Amino acid sequence: MVPVALAMGLAFAIGYGAQRGGLCLVTGIEQLLDRRSARLLLASSRTSIWSIVVTVAIFWLVPSAHFSATYAIASATLFGGILFGAGAAINGGCAFGTLTRLGAGDFSFALTLVGIAIGIGAGHWILPDDPGRQLGPTLLASPSPIGIAVLLVSVLFCAREALTRWTCPDAGHWPPEYSAILIGTTGGALYALTGNWSFTLLLQRASVPESTAALSLPISFLISSAALAGAIAAAVSSREFRPRIASSSLPRRLVGGTIMGFGGTLIPGGNGVLLLEAIPALSPHAVPAYLAVLAGAAAAIMAMRTLTGPRIA
Repeated sequence: MVPVALAMGLAFAIGYGAQRGGLCLVTGIEQLLDRRSARLLLASSRTSIWSIVVTVAIFWLVPSAHFSATYAIASATLFGGILFGAGAAINGGCAFGTLTRLGAGDFSFALTLVGIAIGIGAGHWILPDDPGRQLGPTLLASPSPIGIAVLLVSVLFCAREALTRWTCPDAGHWPPEYSAILIGTTGGALYALTGNWSFTLLLQRASVPESTAALSLPISFLISSAALAGAIAAAVSSREFRPRIASSSLPRRLVGGTIMGFGGTLIPGGNGVLLLEAIPALSPHAVPAYLAVLAGAAAAIMAMRTLTGPRIA
């Protein structure tokens, strides 16, 4: 088993990177609508490629590595993705966005976690797990022609990306591409070494006590706390930490979180799991589910804007 201190260090880096780069699916879509800029969305997608390089290396070199499960695509996958995206838009932040807003001191997002727990519990009660969708471990679990080709392409992309960031740095601020590198490498390593570590695992254990998990509840709590600590540290260092509670947004947090939790049980997983574990594992359900999440979030944002007017991201 991976040392807890190492896992907490990796989680801290994930929280720090997410906060500094402002990676959030909802914010990315708002920037695309308001500024015609897809930079944030593209940076989020890059995390999957960085994660592939790290996870494949761990799969092939570490005998005790956690081999990511793969799932067949189904109508529930797309429906769950649309629900998750819509819930994230209502909430005002996706899985990463909830973490970063909490880290910046907006404690109203704590109610999002309550909603996610409710949604997960309802999802497992209404729609029990479908084991028939599981296809087995990732094709990248051991060296193969496909794995070597995927690894080679990913390494070439990451080398070019690193060279671009080195030769053309962004002066005066932390660009989202830096966060993509940090989150992709540390997040991929953490999933490969521990399995599902995210704070949603805690919420699942709280909502569905009989659920099985690779990590014990105390260790999952420590890892999730380290990710939040990383987000807080980043907000403090950039002078963005401001404790507050947006009381008028509390209903949105609870409703949005509940929809996110229910949708996540259908996918399964949220956008963080899709980007850092499922897509790097080449799971057939991952890319369609992520596109459904984007579509659901975009549709919900545009629907809300017809009622309340645009909000500049």
